Amino acid sequence: MNAIILVAGLGKRLYPLSKHTPKPLIKINNETFLERQIKFLKDSGINDITLVTGYLKEKFEFLKKKYSVNIVYNNKYDIYNNIYSLYLVKDLLDKTYILNGDIYYKNNPFNTKFEKTTYLAPKKQSFNDEWILSVNENNKVEKISIASGENEYIICAGAYLNSINSLSLKFHLEDIYKNKKHLLKTYYWDNIVLDYIDEMDDIYLYPLKDEDIYEIDTLYEYYTLKNLIENN
Repeated sequence: MNAIILVAGLGKRLYPLSKHTPKPLIKINNETFLERQIKFLKDSGINDITLVTGYLKEKFEFLKKKYSVNIVYNNKYDIYNNIYSLYLVKDLLDKTYILNGDIYYKNNPFNTKFEKTTYLAPKKQSFNDEWILSVNENNKVEKISIASGENEYIICAGAYLNSINSLSLKFHLEDIYKNKKHLLKTYYWDNIVLDYIDEMDDIYLYPLKDEDIYEIDTLYEYYTLKNLIENN
């Protein structure tokens, strides 16, 4: 089992905080989002961790020595979407967590050992243009859609892919790079799951509470969380 953490993005909506500091290395309570993730992974026995960097790549170098993580550089971070970051490390996909480094986890979600491909997802009370997981009574994902609404499970907290779906994802990453390169500018890696879910091994939801994780996209969200965590 391993983990790939995508940290290449510009974090434009957190400017000016992200002008000199990559979004995953912004701190709350004197701890960066990314280091909190790495610690939770290692506490759960997941020590094979790879970061895919891009913007301000040199800022991540200290993590090699501090946590023994691997780093891969995406030199097209400002051209392509996160699907290209994952393409660069496609050969690492096998029983893999795929995570975004700018998520703040209040509690450790990685202690559960999954066998099936599983999305970790909170239920959001209201949202706009988010990725929705529609599941049956057994939490099997039946459909993924992009829409606005309320009281639905939303993709944002990462996913675990078993060996079968890791292989499927790798195949489609290679196909897009070779034959549909224009999609690299618009696709997220989850678009592959959305498009080919019927061809994949069963995918499940691991439900999180809304307050278990925080996706920080704006300065308002950052300072709201900072106030909540540091005052409690």
